[in-house]
Amino acid sequence: MRKFSVGENVDFDRLKSILVNSGEQHKNNALFQTVDGLINGAQLFRKSLLDFVKKTDKISLTEQVEGKLSPKNGGNKADQYDPSPMQLISNLSGAGVDYLYYIHTGTFVTVFGRFQLLPTAVGVNTELGFELPIISYFDFKYECAGAAASPEVNQSGAILADVGNNRAKLQFLSVTNIQFDMYFNFGYKIIEK
Repeated sequence: MRKFSVGENVDFDRLKSILVNSGEQHKNNALFQTVDGLINGAQLFRKSLLDFVKKTDKISLTEQVEGKLSPKNGGNKADQYDPSPMQLISNLSGAGVDYLYYIHTGTFVTVFGRFQLLPTAVGVNTELGFELPIISYFDFKYECAGAAASPEVNQSGAILADVGNNRAKLQFLSVTNIQFDMYFNFGYKIIEK
């Protein structure tokens, strides 16, 4: 059986003719009805899709399916990055990180990962600044938002924009001064200068 590649022009009338000439309609009417329904459904779906997506939209369905479109043109990019150099802003004597992961779609970015933290004192505001995978020029703290938590020490925190430094920061009131892991997820819109 011939396979069709994504985006290849399929002649549905020819496929129907091949099906009718195969004799399946007389040998196995249920199989014929199923294949005929699939051909009609594919033809209708293709027509509906082409009516919905116009050439002026500059969207290549073939490239989208194959994951080749850039995020600005409707595609996605997922990758890992190193947020170094990290800045121990307050009440931290150490911080470590493995690679962080991000998903970039259009003008939005979602980031997730894990930090290893060592606060200096208990009950004190603690802050860690770190780089973004794609720079954004924040004007307000809320333009980057997320949450972090540690199941080890029952610690939670917020991730927000570090305005003026074009990065994000983790902020929390420390409940311990022992080393622990903090898992997080945040998102932001890419704001260009």
